[in-house]
Amino acid sequence: MLFKPIPVITGFLTMSCLLSACSSRPVAAGNLSADSSSIPSPFVSQGAQANPGASVIPAVPGPSNSAAEPNVLSIQLKGMTYFFPGHNVATKRYNFAAATSTGIVWSPAPPMEGEGTDPAGIPLEPFTVYLSDPADIELNAAKARKLWTLALPEASDEYTKLNSLQGVGEYVVYHTYTMFRGGAQALRNQAWALKTGDPADNIEILSFRTAGGYFYSWGIEEQDKLYVSVSQLPDGDGSYEYEVYVYSLEQERKTEMKQFMLDNNMIKFQYNGRSYSVKLQQG
Repeated sequence: MLFKPIPVITGFLTMSCLLSACSSRPVAAGNLSADSSSIPSPFVSQGAQANPGASVIPAVPGPSNSAAEPNVLSIQLKGMTYFFPGHNVATKRYNFAAATSTGIVWSPAPPMEGEGTDPAGIPLEPFTVYLSDPADIELNAAKARKLWTLALPEASDEYTKLNSLQGVGEYVVYHTYTMFRGGAQALRNQAWALKTGDPADNIEILSFRTAGGYFYSWGIEEQDKLYVSVSQLPDGDGSYEYEVYVYSLEQERKTEMKQFMLDNNMIKFQYNGRSYSVKLQQG
């Protein structure tokens, strides 16, 4: 029985170019357990380069001084609308924001240069993650606290991009992928956990593959702050092996799960004497 495709859900932000009443600029729309042998066949991968942006929201009036900005993106989080300037329409899908218990965590798209048919292919500067006061609707790097800057690859022919950003209490979970210049598949994909109160405590949860017959999905159990990963590995005869891990953000501990059950886009398992059901999305 085929596993139903899991849509890429990055509902951390929704964006649209801000309309200015006096401007004629074009507007871009912007968990009991079961043996793993019973698990259905693989997810449908959408690749490392899939658009991590979310659905477009209607343009809304921005703060009074926003009309001077060439591209201001509007982002809705917990009933509030936040604004930060984007470099251009081509890079708007590389802007991310998420609500945490300590504030708004966000990362603006860095300047990029085109590669192939992608007008925003290669970052010219690394992605940086900031923390802003939730009462400040204008996300501004000059007024925010810098939490982390993604390291640039050592090889000059490689580059790394941020692929998702999600708040979980005082933590941030984010994903990155690294590419060769001119490459069609990611060299490596990584999941990370960052504690906003101690940004030096930036931990790689795991590395994974999403190309060449490999598939990956993940989900978050927010109450107990668990990150759940499902990797599907080809075994050479047309079927798949499964690797499932549960990572506790609070305990900084990763546990491999030997018993679990996949049901549509959900994974069911038992962890520390409790039963969980977590919704999955592709990584």
